[in-house]
Amino acid sequence: MLPWLLLIACQAPQEPPKHQKADWSKASASPPETTRGMDRLFVGGGADPASSPFALQQDIASAEKALGGEGLVLFAGGPRSYVARLRDDEPASVKEHLALLYGSYASTDLSYVHATLQIDAPATRPIVMQTLRGLLEKKGDPLWMVFAGHGEPGQTSTADNAIVLWGDGRITVSDMQRLLDRPKNKRPMRMINTACFGGAFAEVAVRPATETVRDFCGFFAAPPGEKSSGCDPDPDRLAQEAYSVHLWAALEGTRKDGTPLPADADADGDGKLSLLEAHHWAAAHAHSIDIPLTTSEAWLARWIPYPEQIPDLPEHPLYAPERALIATLSKELGTTDHPSTLRALDAVAGQLDALAEELDVLAEAEDAAWRAHRVALLHRWPVLDDAWHPDFDRALAAHEDEIRQALNLSPTAVQLEQAQDAAEQGWKRWDALRVRRAMLMRLAQAWETLFRAHTLSSGGDDAWEDYLRLRECESEKVVALGSATP
Repeated sequence: MLPWLLLIACQAPQEPPKHQKADWSKASASPPETTRGMDRLFVGGGADPASSPFALQQDIASAEKALGGEGLVLFAGGPRSYVARLRDDEPASVKEHLALLYGSYASTDLSYVHATLQIDAPATRPIVMQTLRGLLEKKGDPLWMVFAGHGEPGQTSTADNAIVLWGDGRITVSDMQRLLDRPKNKRPMRMINTACFGGAFAEVAVRPATETVRDFCGFFAAPPGEKSSGCDPDPDRLAQEAYSVHLWAALEGTRKDGTPLPADADADGDGKLSLLEAHHWAAAHAHSIDIPLTTSEAWLARWIPYPEQIPDLPEHPLYAPERALIATLSKELGTTDHPSTLRALDAVAGQLDALAEELDVLAEAEDAAWRAHRVALLHRWPVLDDAWHPDFDRALAAHEDEIRQALNLSPTAVQLEQAQDAAEQGWKRWDALRVRRAMLMRLAQAWETLFRAHTLSSGGDDAWEDYLRLRECESEKVVALGSATP
């Protein structure tokens, strides 16, 4: 089995829950013991409960099942951590409706449940770093790190791109490079990182001073400057469409719905699925904003400029995964080659620009309707926007039926609902266009990878040999197709 460290990441933190408290006395403040033979570490969750959506623990559970063996789990605040999930019911009480109008939407839209994972320790920066150091100092197979949490871009450089951990701690690309260059290390590391902006961690493979590669490779849900998906509070796994959902399923030999992968997922036809094949399968089938990236693709882009034109290229078995992705996405997106893919991308960019202006107008209308509704209620009951005011409970008790009527059926309430519905429809169109853009970007990236690899191979220098080493690292076989149990 593979060695793994799993971290899972995505969206901006929201307000923490006010109505529940975790039993933090049972959360270890110390790193777990690391022993020889451990080659997987699963790290996930957000900076607080509200930024630890339900899908993150699902990703870790899926990864544990797909990879098997024994490993450590560092998640959120440690044992008995809460995760955020969508409420099953609509807000019913007057207080909940007032919270939607005057307070944080997240405070009423989410509920909090204990994570069901077997968690070894909190996912804080000190504990993650100390655990990594301990595992890297043990002889054994490569240590796989898979990050499932949140990421953020660097202020001045992609070397400052970071994964965000419990308590708002951060580990940057530079931190990871320094970690892997420690003389005490006795084995290399691999990574799967599904965070926003996580593709910057592909740079961990590179020693900038010498332009050579470390013994490191990885798979990332998004390039250094793009967001990823996967931070979903909806517990319905079939409703989720992130790259990570398709990747973990593929590494179990199945589609997202649990049915066996088709034979063509095995792009080279050897009867086994490699990490690279699983990666490209997920990239070809995820209807999400993810634009997955590998270390070898980042290495090619470092050496070969963006191609303005791509000539016909000879078939080569090394690039079977890219060819499979091109075949799948070209058929779905209605393109035939790199130029037609770029034309489709230009068209989507124009549509997004036009829709952005429309959304600005809709947002202004929604904001005006909200302000009118808000002040109409405050005109009658001045304390409704302050649940801590000493008169709030008295006003609510004396006028609850009238307030409910005004919240739901008054002219300003109807106008606000109409404005919100119009904005929601606009955002649905926006989301659909962003998904199409991402899928076209994946397709263009596959064409460009073929060109860049072909161009670099013609030089036959050290950069090509380093590319082949990265590609070999990414191509480890992990699943015998036909072995999955739906």
